[in-house]
Amino acid sequence: MNYNEINLHKVHQLTKDGMSFIDIISKLRVDKVSNCDGDNIDILINTVCDYYEVNRVLLKSRSRLGYIVEARRMYCYLARVLTPKSLKYIGSKINRDHATVLHQYSNMAGYVEIEDSNMISDINKVTHEYGSNIRAYEYLIKNKKDIDVRVA
Repeated sequence: MNYNEINLHKVHQLTKDGMSFIDIISKLRVDKVSNCDGDNIDILINTVCDYYEVNRVLLKSRSRLGYIVEARRMYCYLARVLTPKSLKYIGSKINRDHATVLHQYSNMAGYVEIEDSNMISDINKVTHEYGSNIRAYEYLIKNKKDIDVRVA
């Protein structure tokens, strides 16, 4: 399993809170796998599109406008960090190949490595919004199942 700078920051914070290293790694593994299944990639795409104010068509397009490229880069980075999906699958969602996804991920990881405060702030905001959207989606699914059970 891949761990990145964000995970290391989480480890540091959880260590300060008194958790053991084994517990921290278990928590990171559970967070990484349980937060995202396959269909949640679409929620990530919607979250990135909302944050950067682009629509899905533009995200999938061949456009090289800066704000669209930035949205694609954020999607590739977060999809790689937050989901267990392959590079090929992540790329197929935006009409790109695995090499492009890896390149975009590397670019964004470079910003994180040099501690670019604007980029890290954007990553935190999008990740927070994505988490909220996942919880809302899971809540809707749960309530839909409850309604279906009551109707039947």
